Amino acid sequence: DNSPVSNSSIYSSWISGFWIAAIALLVAMHAIHLRADFPNYSPWMDYSKYTDEGWYDKAAIEHYVLGSWYVHGDFNPGVALPVLPALEWVLFRFTGVSLVAARLLLLAVFALNLIMGYAVVRSQAPRWAGLLASSLLAVNAFLYAFSRLAILEMLLILFLLASWLLALRLPGALSPMQRTRRRQTAMLIAIGLLLCLMVLTKTTAIFVAPSALFLIWHSYG
Repeated sequence: DNSPVSNSSIYSSWISGFWIAAIALLVAMHAIHLRADFPNYSPWMDYSKYTDEGWYDKAAIEHYVLGSWYVHGDFNPGVALPVLPALEWVLFRFTGVSLVAARLLLLAVFALNLIMGYAVVRSQAPRWAGLLASSLLAVNAFLYAFSRLAILEMLLILFLLASWLLALRLPGALSPMQRTRRRQTAMLIAIGLLLCLMVLTKTTAIFVAPSALFLIWHSYG
């Protein structure tokens, strides 16, 4: 079919494919020389770039080295924030304690954040808007620097975006055309679990959790 509509659809698919490939290439560039420290003389004077990798990966490291995630009298953030240490504990079973492995794990989470961010925007806007949003995240210098660190924020953002996506899709589950009472309940339970995971990833997530609750309220009209 050589109709204008058909040709337009083909061109659109080609453009989207090249755009997605460019985003994937930008994300892959984040993994170059992962042993490098945070760039010196950067405009972001945040002490987390010197401390947080050691602090919040500590429980996973100690469990691998000492056989216990808790050291009496020491700083033990894994007690209140167990999600990232638990994931790294599983990872270290295969890789051993490795800074590169820990950073690759969070870089993979960053890539998932781009996909999730695309899905959130795409649920409310055309495809090009979702791709543009992911592109802006992929080229952001601030996110480039912090996405290469094994810190909590990338994982927290993943759970937050997932809760937003489910909340935005609630209207579909509320459609009278579908027998979706169980699906609706499952989605609400999943959102609740994601909010719990957020807080167990980083306690200050309680300040962004209301955004998911607002979207649920909005979905119910």
